[in-house]
Amino acid sequence: MAHRPRKEMIAETRAKLIAAGREAFGTIGYNDASMDDFTAAAGLTRGALYHHFGDKKGLMAAVVAQIDAEMSDRLNQLSAQAPTRWQGLIDDNVGYLKMAIEPEIQRIMLRDGPAVLGTPRPGRAPRVVSRRSPRASRRCRRKARSPPIWTARPSPG
Repeated sequence: MAHRPRKEMIAETRAKLIAAGREAFGTIGYNDASMDDFTAAAGLTRGALYHHFGDKKGLMAAVVAQIDAEMSDRLNQLSAQAPTRWQGLIDDNVGYLKMAIEPEIQRIMLRDGPAVLGTPRPGRAPRVVSRRSPRASRRCRRKARSPPIWTARPSPG
């Protein structure tokens, strides 16, 4: 068996844990899912889960981020296919409502996600607390304080 690059192994481990978390959170919910469920389904140890996500809440944040990205991609495809911008807006909203009735999205994105992670505030990334080293936490706080790439013009007084 050939030696695989470390980055590839890390990505595979994270993907396995996120898939296991997504399955558990989507079917039995955050409160009833246990760390043992994730690690057994992924074929990994608790140490791997703690290393990559810090705790169950960190895994939930990663699952929410993955589903959010998928939802955005689906909605972008819908609105891109529309003949006009107005129709794109309508298709985007109808698409979101159709996704909102999917059981996995309902449970993870609309119920458990906000209850566990809090409701995201406009213009701010959700705050995820992990058990990483104090040095890593300082780096994350420093990045969070950096100015946004795009800012809206202030409205006239």
